[in-house]
Amino acid sequence: MVGIVRTKGRNLVSAFNASSAVSGSLIALAVVAGGTGWAINDTFTVPGGTSGVGKVSAITTYTTAIDGVAQTTNIQDITIANILTKTFTISAPSQGTLYGELLQAGFQFSIVGSIANNGTYTIVSASVVDTNTFSVVVSQSIPSAIADGTANLPGLLYFQSEHVAVNFPPNGTLTISGSASGTNDGTKAYQSAVDFVLSAVNITVIALNLGVPLTNAASPYGNASNTTVAETLSVSVAGTGYTSASSVDVTAVSPSVGAGLVVNTTAA
Repeated sequence: MVGIVRTKGRNLVSAFNASSAVSGSLIALAVVAGGTGWAINDTFTVPGGTSGVGKVSAITTYTTAIDGVAQTTNIQDITIANILTKTFTISAPSQGTLYGELLQAGFQFSIVGSIANNGTYTIVSASVVDTNTFSVVVSQSIPSAIADGTANLPGLLYFQSEHVAVNFPPNGTLTISGSASGTNDGTKAYQSAVDFVLSAVNITVIALNLGVPLTNAASPYGNASNTTVAETLSVSVAGTGYTSASSVDVTAVSPSVGAGLVVNTTAA
């Protein structure tokens, strides 16, 4: 039987071996933790209808090879601003196709240096114009039809023939290692990861935070890593009605945790 434990906005999927529908032992739990401060033997308590203490027993790292990047070092000039369709056309030398195909709904970019259109915009859709140009439809109104200023685009990491967004929950950090000359190596804050299909190929794309540079688009692109925390628990589950959709509140967590983590389940 699989139950759900919630901790301060963090969704933790737990597996427990129930002897009946009314009681059982919570024996294993795994969380995609984004490297946010967990350590071996960190504990949390489960109050209310349950009792016991959970303890972190293992920390592992999820790593996958990066198949390509869209770098942020080229000049991206606004060439058209259409206030009726909420569309910007953007010049991105040699990267028009990459950005046009990879930018996804929900990703953000900003405009600087314009007379009236400076600000942060949220993408609704993107499309390729040519190899050096792409367009984006945004959710916000565009104040002016004057096409000026520069687009501050997010650096993009993409992964082909796989969907791995579940391992990169929104508003987290990841580590790049093994990039060409180490140029893109280091810890990077990112907006979100999105799975989609492009020309019948599974793709995951991750948009880094604005202002986080990717300065080299040369191969090898390196690996992207995120931390997975596995926890072994000793928790009794008392009461009735615990089913596969049940929820238990975990209110005391050490260390303290943030929100936005995505489920990664271990088998009972």
